[in-house]
Amino acid sequence: FFVLDGLVEVIARVPAGAGSEVPVRVVVDGVQSVLNSNITFSYLAPYVTSATPVGTAGGLIEIFGGNFGPNGTVPHTVTLGGVACGSPMTTDNSTIQCTAAPGVGKDLDVFIQIGANSNMNSNTSGAKKFRYLCPGI
Repeated sequence: FFVLDGLVEVIARVPAGAGSEVPVRVVVDGVQSVLNSNITFSYLAPYVTSATPVGTAGGLIEIFGGNFGPNGTVPHTVTLGGVACGSPMTTDNSTIQCTAAPGVGKDLDVFIQIGANSNMNSNTSGAKKFRYLCPGI
C-alpha cells in the first residue's frame, strides 16, 4: 500500500468472482480493517459473444462471453428471448451452461444478470445471439 498526503491507497489482487458492491476488508500483519459499507469494489459486468443453438424441443446450451465469475457461480438471471434458461451454472469465467426451454425463433437476445443488482448485467452485448435450430421435415 502507499501513503501520499495522508491518504492511503491499497493495491491488491482480488480473487476470481462476480458481482457489484463487494465489501473490502484489508488485513495487515493479522490486523483486519473494520468493514465499511462505503468501501466496496465491483467486478466488470458480464458480456455475451455467442450461444450454441438448440433444437425446438429445447435442451442444454452454452453461452460464451466473459466476466461470468468462477466455476460454480450461479447467475441471478439468464434469459433467452425473455424466457428463463433453466439451471444456469458458470463452468468458467467465460462459459455458462443452462437448459433452454422448448421454442422457436432466431436472433433472440441473451440476457445475463450475475447478482441481484441490475447494473451487473450483459446489457445489450447479448442482442440477437441465440437461435433455435430449424425443425426437420
